[in-house]
Parts: sequence; structure tokens; C-alpha cells
Amino acid sequence: YQLLRSFSDKVQHSWIDIDDQLLSVVQNIVSIRSRLRQEWSLLNSPMIRKKAEWEATTEERNRSKPLSLDAQDGGDPSSWKYFGFQGKPREDTCSFHLLSSDVRLALLHDLDQHEKMIAGLRTLMSNLVECHDSLGRLVGNVWQYHLESGALFQRDKEGQECFEDDDKDYRTYESIVRGINEVFEMLSMELYRKQCLAPAVIDSTDDELLDSKDGYYDDNGFGDDRDSLQIARECCKSWSRKSGCSLVNEHRMFAVLN
Repeated sequence: YQLLRSFSDKVQHSWIDIDDQLLSVVQNIVSIRSRLRQEWSLLNSPMIRKKAEWEATTEERNRSKPLSLDAQDGGDPSSWKYFGFQGKPREDTCSFHLLSSDVRLALLHDLDQHEKMIAGLRTLMSNLVECHDSLGRLVGNVWQYHLESGALFQRDKEGQECFEDDDKDYRTYESIVRGINEVFEMLSMELYRKQCLAPAVIDSTDDELLDSKDGYYDDNGFGDDRDSLQIARECCKSWSRKSGCSLVNEHRMFAVLN
């Protein structure tokens, strides 16, 4: 039963935990890609371009302007009264606004976060594969012990040294072993499914990441020209073990593990 307990603990505290982290990473990728679209379109809008040109011109004009005597002496103290947590008065309609440089900074930050999420997706998928290989070795050990015990049980039964309680215990253990094998098969198919989803998210990181494009979709909502955001959304929607695409029967799995 120590092997069975080890299998149960590894599934619940390693395999499922890694899979939940993967779902969180894919959700973050979807969120970041949606923000990237907004930030990129905002920076390339005619209004923002004119605003950026005006900001650059104003900054250049201020640099060329000679410092006043107050500025040379440390500046007018009254000019610092709005710098702080309180900001400018409410009646000033231009008290708080984003500059184009702020949007550009947010864009660069999201690009950096997206790169980290993609790297995290690769790492967690590798960890999930290693965890699954470890589960496979445990299942192999369980079956080896089960077959060896079955041979001994059959020999005792033929020698009429087997009692009714021994037969009952063996049947119970056999049903547990078959249940564990069923759980491992479900997790194996689920791992294969997610090994197909993860590359779709990673490979969709292309030049169209910042810009949308029209795609062709068939009756099932899939097509060859899906953009990166649409691909990530579809993968995120089907990633969860509770989705209709999942190959894991969680009710059956936890009934076996518990």
C-alpha cells in the first residue's frame, strides 16, 4: 500500500498542481496578448502620434529655454506643491493623464512579461512530463508487485492454504490496482492533449502578436489563419480539466485516489 499511497500523493500534489499552474500561465498569456493589442493600436492611432510629436517638440523647447533665476537658485517652492500623493486640484481637468511614453512603457513591460510566460510554459510542461514519467515507474512497480503477489496467491490457493479473508484482500487490492491503471491512462491522454495545446500557444508568438488580422474559420470555429490571441483563447478555454475537451474524469479519479 506504500506504492499506492505514493502514486496518490504524486498525482494530487504534483501532477495536478503543475497542471493548475499551467492553466494560470495560459490565462496570463491571453490577458497579456489582449493588452498588447490595445497598447499597440493606441500608439499607432493618429491622435497619439500627433500627441507624441507635440510632447517631443515641447520637451525640446523646454531644453533649449534658459533657466530662470529661481530655477538656478533651486526653483520656486510653490512649483513643488502639486508633486506628491495628492496631485493637482480636482478642478483642473488635465490633472491626470497618460503620456504616449507611458503607453510605450506599458507595452515594453507586457512584452517582457509575455516572454517570461512563454518560458514558464515550456518549463512547466517539462516538469509535467517528468512527473508523468515518475508516475509511470510507480505504476510499473505496482503491477510488478501485483503479479508477484498474484502468483503466490494462486499457489497458496492450489495448495489449499488460502483463507477467505486472504481472497477478499487480494480482490480488493486487485480492484485498486486496476483503478490506478485507469487513472494513469486518463492522465496520459490528458498529457498528450496538452502537449498539443502548448506548442500551439508558443508557435503563435509571431509578427502578428501586436496586430490583429482577419482569419478564415470553419463551422467548428477553427482555421489556418487564426491570430495569436484567438489561438491562445481557444487553448485556454479547452485547457482546464473541467472543460468539455478534457479526457480526465475527475469524479472517477478522486474516487480511486481517495
